[in-house]
Amino acid sequence: MTELETLSYGEGLGWTEGKYFDRWSIEHFIAGAGIGIALEIVKFRYPIDVITATGIMIGWEVYECFVPPKEYWQNHIVDVLIGLAGFGLIKFLCYKF
Repeated sequence: MTELETLSYGEGLGWTEGKYFDRWSIEHFIAGAGIGIALEIVKFRYPIDVITATGIMIGWEVYECFVPPKEYWQNHIVDVLIGLAGFGLIKFLCYKF
């Protein structure tokens, strides 16, 4: 693997792949929150918003199965759950306020 490939995969930056959690978990939480904000803006309501957000997150994880670096299957599941936590936080805040 060349240095450029290593950096593009994040390995040179400390973004290593964990079995359950890694630094990419932060990105998945933020992405879930972003999806929540986007679905609030376009006025998607329950259960369509939850189905849409879950579909986007699962679709992304399926895509990640086919591109390097390879991840543990447990990490794919946790990534979806963390993304849904970010989505849920936004939905909760929008409901409360």
